[in-house]
Amino acid sequence: MKLIVNDEPTTAAANSLGVADTLANAVDGQVIQGTSPKAKPETIHRGRSDLRSLKRGVLAILVLLILVLCSIAQEILVPMVLALLLSLLLSPVVTFLEHVVRLPRALGSLLTLAAVVAALVFGVASLKEPAQQWIASAPATMQTIEQRFRSFREPIRQAQEASKKIEELTQPSTTAPQTVVSAQPSLLSN
Repeated sequence: MKLIVNDEPTTAAANSLGVADTLANAVDGQVIQGTSPKAKPETIHRGRSDLRSLKRGVLAILVLLILVLCSIAQEILVPMVLALLLSLLLSPVVTFLEHVVRLPRALGSLLTLAAVVAALVFGVASLKEPAQQWIASAPATMQTIEQRFRSFREPIRQAQEASKKIEELTQPSTTAPQTVVSAQPSLLSN
């Protein structure tokens, strides 16, 4: 079955998508109910824009649903994403072992994972001694830092005291309310 709209053949699938109401009027190249194929082109464009709006709305809803699902499944997704990134990062090493060294991919993966774990253990073990020394010297380091900042604290303390004194001087005394009397003669008092 061929449909003709604006002198262009169209399939019946276009009609099922709801592109335009006028597509239903043309079947097998013939015009039905006295309408011409060029009738109402704005109806076709309106139908397409309605379809686009509907697609955009559905897409927005799907994006929101995916974001909600991601926030709910965060405990599962974070380890999975880290595993995916690790596999992408280590894949070239495994491929090298597979092609150059001629190891099976599973054995190359196992060796690569063992090497990564060994590197992590070695790194933690090598950082153990400096970390212990830093923790042991932390109180002395904190005293040194405190002494160096003491020279900065004294001017700040003096500035705070000066601002308190200025504030006290600018505040009106609360013991007796002051009254202001105008001493100028008025024009009506003559």
